Amino acid sequence: MKRLLFVVLLMVCSVSWAEWEFLSKSSDGEQKVYVNKSTIRKNGAISRMWVLTDFSQVQTNAGGERYMSDMTLTVYNCRDETVEIVSLVEYSGSMGQGNVVEAHTWQEREWKWEPNVPGSFGETLWKIACGKK
Repeated sequence: MKRLLFVVLLMVCSVSWAEWEFLSKSSDGEQKVYVNKSTIRKNGAISRMWVLTDFSQVQTNAGGERYMSDMTLTVYNCRDETVEIVSLVEYSGSMGQGNVVEAHTWQEREWKWEPNVPGSFGETLWKIACGKK
């Protein structure tokens, strides 16, 4: 488990310096979502992509720790139009900067694939990761 966490943190460190492309903001403007298309990795029908969410207000996770941004490694099934978040890293600062507040990676046996909702923001991310947009 420690080795897997180290690999995820190593990947995230390299991703945090990447070029993030603004994609959308919430209707209240409190969160902005960014993608980096250079992080897309495809293997057959499966595509992976890092997504960065930046918050305008401090967030508090389930453990009571405070963070300002998070990155998720999301896996997309381009054939079945399903999605699963497989890693989450929360940062004390904006835009994936500052200290890592919490990091978690789910093993493949723990994944629970969810269908895309037509017209949703999740579907937009799926289209980007799968090269449909």
